[in-house]
Amino acid sequence: SGALLVLSLFVARDQEYLRLSSPILSLPAQGVDPALYQRLLELNAEMVCAALATVSLEVHVVAVRPVGNAGPQELEDLLVRVAGYANLFKGQLSEEFGIPVWELAAVAEGSDEGIE
Repeated sequence: SGALLVLSLFVARDQEYLRLSSPILSLPAQGVDPALYQRLLELNAEMVCAALATVSLEVHVVAVRPVGNAGPQELEDLLVRVAGYANLFKGQLSEEFGIPVWELAAVAEGSDEGIE
């Protein structure tokens, strides 16, 4: 299935950046196997222009780049890369660690705050 891609722009040290993120796993509030974090680091060492990160109680595939003179082809490559990694790792990590794949419906149902 397809990956949800979240695009955001931000400024850091007077430079504009584009952040592309795709949530892939929903982590439990307690009892996360520490081996998961080791595995995320191992996979990060193999990834190109993207990384796995924890955001609150989720695991995301994340890529950040300066906006500068980014052309359409570079942005398309970034979208394809993040979506590809998300689709590759969500099932693999879910099965390996028994963690549920991230789902938009689960977030909307389980949150009093809604989706930002």
